[in-house]
Amino acid sequence: MRPSKHPAFDEHRQNLRAAFVEWLLAQEPAEVLDLGAGAGALVADLLDAGVKASGIEPSSQALERAANDGIPVQQGNIDGPSGALPSAEWIVIRHVLHHVENPARVLLRAAAAAHVGILVAEPYATEGFPCSEWIQRLDALTRRLDRDSGMIHESDIPAVELISMLPNDWALEVRTFVPLTSLPPEEVEVLVDRSARGEPLSDSDLKERDLIMAAAKDGLVCPKGSVVLMATRPKDR
Repeated sequence: MRPSKHPAFDEHRQNLRAAFVEWLLAQEPAEVLDLGAGAGALVADLLDAGVKASGIEPSSQALERAANDGIPVQQGNIDGPSGALPSAEWIVIRHVLHHVENPARVLLRAAAAAHVGILVAEPYATEGFPCSEWIQRLDALTRRLDRDSGMIHESDIPAVELISMLPNDWALEVRTFVPLTSLPPEEVEVLVDRSARGEPLSDSDLKERDLIMAAAKDGLVCPKGSVVLMATRPKDR
C-alpha cells in the first residue's frame, strides 16, 4: 500500500467518521444503507460492528475499490430524475449532499425509504477560531477548481436548510463534531493539486494557494468538521 499524501487530513476524516458511526451505533441499528458510499469505508466500519450494511455509489472507480475489498456497495444514482431508493431501517448520507444536483430530492427519497430514521452530515467550519478564515479560503479554491473540471461541488448545506428539506413531523437532533487539527502546508498543496487535476493554476490561484500555504506553516489551516442531523420517523407510523 502506498503511503498517504495527506496523513493529517486522513486522520481528521477518520476521526469525523468514527464520531458519526458512534452516534449511529448508539441507536442500535439492525440495517443501514449508505447513500454515496464511495469505496465503502463507512459500510466497512458498520460491518465490523456487526451491523448489516450496504451502500450505493455512482462512481465506477469507487465501486471497483469496494469490490476489491469485499465491501457490499452497488452502483446507483441517488439523484436521478426518477426512481425510488431501496428501503432500510436506517439511511445515512455523509458529506454527499453538496455533490448532488437536488439535495432536497435525495433527502425526501431517503425519508420515504427509511423505516426508522436518517443520519445526514455536511461539512462544517466552526466560527470564531483563527483557522476559520483560512479553511474557508482553501475550501473556496478547491471547490471552484472541482467545478471547473465538471464536478458538482456546491456550498455546504447548513443544518437549518437540511431540516427544511425533511418531513416536518419527524423528530430531529443536531450535533457538531469538530476535531481541531491543523493541516501542514504540503497537504494543502496536495489538496489543491488534486482539485486542479493536472491543469495549470492561474496566476491568481497560485497566489491564493501560496497565501494559504503560508498560513498553514503558522498552523492556521484547520480542516472542516461535520454538522450531523438525526431525523427519526414518528413512532405511531
